[in-house]
Amino acid sequence: RPPSPQPPRQLDPLNIEKDKGDWKERKQGAVPLEGSASLSVMLTALLPTILIFQLLPVSHASLATTTATARSASRPSTRLGRRDFITATTRDTNFARRRGSCHRNRVRESRRRMVTKWSQGKVPDSLPRYASTADIIEHDLGETDIVEGMHLVSGAIEGACIDIAKALARVSIDRRTGDQGTVNIQGEKQKKLDVYANEIMKRALLETGVVAAIATEEEDEVVLAEETIAGPRFIVAFDPLDGSSNIDCSVPTGTIFSIYRLRDIPPDMTDTEYMENNPFLSPVTEIIAAGYAMYSSATILVVSFGQGTHMLSLDPDTSKFVLTTPSVRVPIRGPYYSLNEGRYFDWPKGLQDYISTVKQGKGEWGKKYSSRYVCSLVADVHRTILYGGWAGNPRPHLRLLFEAAPLSFLLDQAGGKGSDGERPILSYTPSELHERLPVFLGSSDDIEELESYGDVRQQATKYEA
Repeated sequence: RPPSPQPPRQLDPLNIEKDKGDWKERKQGAVPLEGSASLSVMLTALLPTILIFQLLPVSHASLATTTATARSASRPSTRLGRRDFITATTRDTNFARRRGSCHRNRVRESRRRMVTKWSQGKVPDSLPRYASTADIIEHDLGETDIVEGMHLVSGAIEGACIDIAKALARVSIDRRTGDQGTVNIQGEKQKKLDVYANEIMKRALLETGVVAAIATEEEDEVVLAEETIAGPRFIVAFDPLDGSSNIDCSVPTGTIFSIYRLRDIPPDMTDTEYMENNPFLSPVTEIIAAGYAMYSSATILVVSFGQGTHMLSLDPDTSKFVLTTPSVRVPIRGPYYSLNEGRYFDWPKGLQDYISTVKQGKGEWGKKYSSRYVCSLVADVHRTILYGGWAGNPRPHLRLLFEAAPLSFLLDQAGGKGSDGERPILSYTPSELHERLPVFLGSSDDIEELESYGDVRQQATKYEA
């Protein structure tokens, strides 16, 4: 006598783990599907749906849902459970993923077309994400005749800054800490990395073929290029390593630069005669591009080509700068001031009054100001651009060509202001290569309030200790 058949196992929809085992057994044929419709019945139930969708335009998602519903209707209602729901939901989800993928592909294609048009001379309204300095030049300078030369100059500066960043990361390993044993024209002791960074910048710029002359903080005279190629030529002034006194303790340092277009040489003068008259002694308003690289936890390049100030970050994986903050704007005010407050009693009365007033929250803004001072001009200015306030030095200590003018140009392009305490720095025309002056850089309203106190410029040029 054959054994009596066992009744089919009932699924428990509330027990997920048990349910998983039941579905596995069903898939292996251990548990029969009770009440499942035959193939012919299922096709009969689906036929009207197929005919309808041949006549009416519907979405694939609706088709998936309706198909799942029709399949479920062909089964007894007691067996409609988790599996039918999962099937329909998964199908809808898969379609949504495919649809999203198609959308992303369309976006990528539109970006590709945008970059292609850009390279053909049609500049887009905004910079793409992770743009390079070359992209910014194309965007900001358009179809001017200096674009090609500016690519060469900018590329040389970028490469030099990357090399300097690598050298700073290995400064202790390569035994480049300490003094070089020489002094510059200002009488300051040169660090080993001062000299190294200066040579890197010089070599990179003079090899471009479009830079006719350079001026550097570390050398007394203008350095002329041996030869240049035809076309627009440029002159570049730079501080190869600002804040170098902080190298040995790994505090942020930076490279500051400004680029000018070389004026047309008069027909009655030779190149040598014109260069001997120092082409850098022209109004600083003739700057066509300026920037700085800051070497810190990240290497940041801040540049302006006369159409806004942009921040780029060095990607350590590709050794390339990519745009991270386009068209940065300096806040009109900020609750920070940055200068050596240890020299408070050496300051003029106007500066003392201003600092005492804003520290108590009695200034025009009504907020209490705090001191933030790194003693590295690039680091202090970088924080000021992002958070507002101002940074500077009341003594005639900073150089017009190598520090004050390029940084004022960047601040001006970002909505900030550079001042010597009485007049805008960008109104100056250098009288000598290494001219110095007091400098205050920062938020426009804060600088104007500082100037209103009158006597904020310190006369001492050098501290005794």
